[in-house]
Amino acid sequence: MDRVAVDALNRFSERWLFYRGLVHWAGFRKAAVDYDAPPRFAGSSSYSLTRMFNIGLDAVFSFSLLPLRVSHVFGVICMFRACYALQLSSRLVSRPRKASQCQPVNVVASRS
Repeated sequence: MDRVAVDALNRFSERWLFYRGLVHWAGFRKAAVDYDAPPRFAGSSSYSLTRMFNIGLDAVFSFSLLPLRVSHVFGVICMFRACYALQLSSRLVSRPRKASQCQPVNVVASRS
């Protein structure tokens, strides 16, 4: 990495940084370097599956429009459901009032 890119990344004051996303976001030129990683000499990785999952979530929520789009769709769905519930409750409230406005039907039974 160039010194200019390192200085740009060091200016971020956040505690948890997703550097892979920041390098891409900063707009510097990128190049891929292929290499064969040798097998681990001793021990195992300290990154558990949970930690790797959390890093993936950071990548999605920090550098993606997906969460914004999902929350937008969720808000629209909630708005339509609230409108439907309001319409349904207004129908239920207005029914007894309409029924009370009708004239009562008097039934007189005949005796024979």
